[in-house]
Amino acid sequence: MATAQLKRAIFFAPAITVIILLVDSNVMAGVKAYPSENVITFHATGQPGGLIDAEKAIDINVKSAPKDWAVRYQALTLKGSEGEISPDRISVNSPYTIEYEKMDSPRVVVKGDNEVTTPIKTGPVQFRLQTTWKDKPGTYTGLLVSPDGAQSINVKLIINPFTSMILDPASVYFEALGFPRVFDAASEIDVKVSSNYAGWTVSCMATPLSLTDKGSDAISNERIFISSANTKNYRDEGAGGGFKKMNKSVILGSGNQTPPVDLDRLRFRLLTTWTDKPGVYDGDIIFTFMVSP
Repeated sequence: MATAQLKRAIFFAPAITVIILLVDSNVMAGVKAYPSENVITFHATGQPGGLIDAEKAIDINVKSAPKDWAVRYQALTLKGSEGEISPDRISVNSPYTIEYEKMDSPRVVVKGDNEVTTPIKTGPVQFRLQTTWKDKPGTYTGLLVSPDGAQSINVKLIINPFTSMILDPASVYFEALGFPRVFDAASEIDVKVSSNYAGWTVSCMATPLSLTDKGSDAISNERIFISSANTKNYRDEGAGGGFKKMNKSVILGSGNQTPPVDLDRLRFRLLTTWTDKPGVYDGDIIFTFMVSP
């Protein structure tokens, strides 16, 4: 029985943090307000395409304000060495919003009817960000700015690399009964892959099969064959047209920033000979997931 094992080769690209400081030309005098945190941080781990909450909620400390005042915040584009995150993907929830509201325009996070002469604290103010499969791993930074004179808030987004490969089933089994010839595996293997890297390639190769408890007796990996979409035009190498020997790495597919996708179903064959001793043989089919930033 040949067992399929998953091995990944992942290379990480260093990210450069860029802090962008902007001055809003529409600052309105009168309100003196400060957030309880100078930075809000989002950490995107796991499968992309979902909503992530900032690590902390914040309060808004208002030191002074005239009658009928409000503090609004608007998000600016987050930028990093790997791209940009648009403001409409950041949203805010406060006592003065309706659930979460997109921050591509100013959103009220705190307000009051009466003049503020004694400092007050209002909150919590919570932030959320929508991730997508097109977001490359790296660090992105930007600002939340207030047209009402409140202190700006730095925003930091860290997107972790993500790759996934699922094999179903996770093993290959041959039952070689009768005279030596080419045998098909008992089942085919489905491969599902996903990655937020700019480029990826999946390949596999087989190890020789060793007779259990008798390591000196082996079946060469030149007699193990695979058929996939990428091998359909291969000439007959001993197991029929479209089947490729697995003594060398065989590319199964490639792509970029891919949500979960099924590769073509994999078929396997084994060629036995009269010199193969009866018994149970074990080996590996090694799958490699190579990525590039």
